[in-house]
Amino acid sequence: MLRILGWVTVAGLVLTSIYLAVNRIFQVDEAQQVFQSVILARGQSSSFYTYAPLHHLGPMAWVAHHAGTAKDMFTWDRLIYLVVFWINLLLLARICAGGWRNRSFLPWLLFAATLEPVWDYGFEIRHDNLLLTGILLLWLLVRGEARRSWVTAGFTGLLAIVLQFIAFKAFLYWIPCTLAILLFPPPAVQPSGRLRLALEWLGGALLGLVLVRLAYALGGGWSVALEGFRGGVSVSASVERFSPFPALFRMVSQTPLVVALGMAAAAAAIHRWVAEGRSFVGWGTAFPELVLLTCLLASFLANPTPFPYNLLFLAPFLLIAGAGLVRRVLPERRPAVVAMAVATAAFCHFVPFLSQTYRHFGRTNDRQEELMTLAERMTDPARDRVFDGTGLVPTRATVGYHWLVHSLTLRHFQDGSWPSVRELLEKNPAPIVIPNYRTNWLPAADRSFLTSHYVALADDFLVLGSTMPSGGGTYVCLQPGRYEIMLAGPPEAGKVAPIEVDGRAVAPESVLNLTRGPHEVRTESPARAIIVWLGPSLDKVPRLAPGSHLNLFVNWY
Repeated sequence: MLRILGWVTVAGLVLTSIYLAVNRIFQVDEAQQVFQSVILARGQSSSFYTYAPLHHLGPMAWVAHHAGTAKDMFTWDRLIYLVVFWINLLLLARICAGGWRNRSFLPWLLFAATLEPVWDYGFEIRHDNLLLTGILLLWLLVRGEARRSWVTAGFTGLLAIVLQFIAFKAFLYWIPCTLAILLFPPPAVQPSGRLRLALEWLGGALLGLVLVRLAYALGGGWSVALEGFRGGVSVSASVERFSPFPALFRMVSQTPLVVALGMAAAAAAIHRWVAEGRSFVGWGTAFPELVLLTCLLASFLANPTPFPYNLLFLAPFLLIAGAGLVRRVLPERRPAVVAMAVATAAFCHFVPFLSQTYRHFGRTNDRQEELMTLAERMTDPARDRVFDGTGLVPTRATVGYHWLVHSLTLRHFQDGSWPSVRELLEKNPAPIVIPNYRTNWLPAADRSFLTSHYVALADDFLVLGSTMPSGGGTYVCLQPGRYEIMLAGPPEAGKVAPIEVDGRAVAPESVLNLTRGPHEVRTESPARAIIVWLGPSLDKVPRLAPGSHLNLFVNWY
């Protein structure tokens, strides 16, 4: 009966994850990932900045070619990463239980599937989730799960190359695993000499390089990928550092029992190491888990930008270390001890998980999808551009090569080494601008340009246009197309205020086809004319509910 209840709970978690993957707010890094995968898939890397990690090929490239709308792109990419999310949870449960058919697999799956840091970021469209898959596979290999040396060493070499083309920081994880295998061979591969293991590792790495090169030959982007390595080195050297402790405190509040188990396992391992000396240093003890936790914590503390999504790596391996301790402490499964363990897990792990996960239901992507859809309705896919500095509308071109507004690119906009946003918008006008917290980082002159040349349909949605001064003036049209002209405020009773555009009388709420350049607008004083971009198909300026550009993306909530 308990096993049936356990599997029903897993099924409920699967359904919940599907709902959240489709409906939860998109994080700003996800928009960047989707848009850059589209640039790469369409062969536009010479026109728009992108980088070419391996995960932008394959399924994400297929979505880029076949999804017709931005909403569909984000949804399908989220579902792809939802599969990765559950693969990671299954691998984590497999490691904790010690086998797929072990009786404890279901309890550990429930534990893994309620690890809150993984729910925060685990199905987001980000390379970290694929990197976690690789690290879990590396740990299975390093712990001697394979029975042939070429499997352990060869696949470790292959994974090392593949992971390095997924994320620049992958070397922080595969280098320790490689050294562990080559310098301290696990029991399953000890009959093979270190030279043979090194050759097998190199053979796997060469195979991985061949496969990676073939993937780029088919999907494109090899030169962009190599440039990304150079960029990764440059960024690592120049990035501004901040404290890791807010993220660590967040993990303690989210998964107190997992942190306690992991720390207890580390303390127990250190105690045994001190008591037993060199005899404790080996693959048959908890020493490997202690070394792994030390490496992961050191990597986290050394990371100059320890954003909370880096907990994706630390939290699962705290659980793995804790699982080893639990297997040693609860070997007999006495009813009283088991009951105490279940009660502790319920109130110190599952209750925090429920309280933390509930908040995701209040952060939906409804507003983001509404703005994506409206931007597509108001633009021509072949001719019109959209700018937001993040890539929220990947079905439309952006304003130029230097489109990305990021903490790492902001100094280039400020010091003049990149064209300013106002220069980009003047050269390649975007009828739609979707402001967000990142556009707030732009220099004052860029923000002033937006105020002067755009009309706000909402705080988070701007369109080309202008509110003219009383009596009229000169409107400089940046992008030719269809505009609506209207008057500010209601007309006087029984009187329609005349409007002249380039000497021709037009009625309020008329649709104008304007060419690029200046246009003279005259109104009966003190009436003020408003010119607003309509796009290729709309007949009226759409109405939008009030929004907040600061809430369009919400990070680390």
